[in-house]
Amino acid sequence: MTVAGLLCDSHHRQRAQVLGGLSMEALLVHPKVIGLAGLGECKVAACYLDRVSRKDPYCRAHLNRLRRARTEPVFDEARWRWTDKAICTTREVSLRGLPDRLVAEVLYGLWARVQQGYKTRPECLRPLYDRLRAHRTRTLETVTDPAGAGFSREQVMMIRAAQTALRRLNTTPEAERLKDVWDMTVFGHPGFCLSPASFKSPFGRP
Repeated sequence: MTVAGLLCDSHHRQRAQVLGGLSMEALLVHPKVIGLAGLGECKVAACYLDRVSRKDPYCRAHLNRLRRARTEPVFDEARWRWTDKAICTTREVSLRGLPDRLVAEVLYGLWARVQQGYKTRPECLRPLYDRLRAHRTRTLETVTDPAGAGFSREQVMMIRAAQTALRRLNTTPEAERLKDVWDMTVFGHPGFCLSPASFKSPFGRP
């Protein structure tokens, strides 16, 4: 299907070549126009478009990308399927191709960000999720050095904020009090502070 034409290739050809370019209104009620079985989804993990033929397992846009990608000196089509980006349409952001746990983590991180009053544009989220997909990230816990992994400054801030929100989600006051530095958010207060046990007297005793 094309975004502009609103028709799959088969119906587009039928409209143009068989029915003489009928208007959309006339096409939809023409007796020769019937529903056709889908060919299945594009095999690129992030993509939500349909493939365009039984022979090729990709949508039209990814077929074009594939032709360009195959000219690279080293090309792994299986990896390309898992890591290539979705086709951008309007303001959509694709989470396809990300592990279920990671999807839950980034959605919770986004929710926490919104709760704090921050606005996040799709054009900021899309490259973040694309890079997580390209790195085959399983969980945000494993992203220990996002700047070193090539994430932008804004993406690093979003990852760190999501990691903090997830850590606080799984922390209780009972567990937090055992640490040397307390996250006071867990106790309902802002900021951080040293635990009483971390203070040492000048005489070597707490």
